[in-house]
Amino acid sequence: MNTSSAKTTEISLPWYRYGIVWLVVILPLIAVAASVTTLFIAHENAPEINAPAVKK
Repeated sequence: MNTSSAKTTEISLPWYRYGIVWLVVILPLIAVAASVTTLFIAHENAPEINAPAVKK
């Protein structure tokens, strides 16, 4: 009986070496940055609202 089985060694990489981790982290950060930028642009370019003149 031949007992030369293929031994596989599982290499455990650190979490930051997996691409899917960066996809899960970066996409929400891009969304947050875009929303903050949009809020900043909207605040800076907000139109002035004047109350209508009341005639007596």
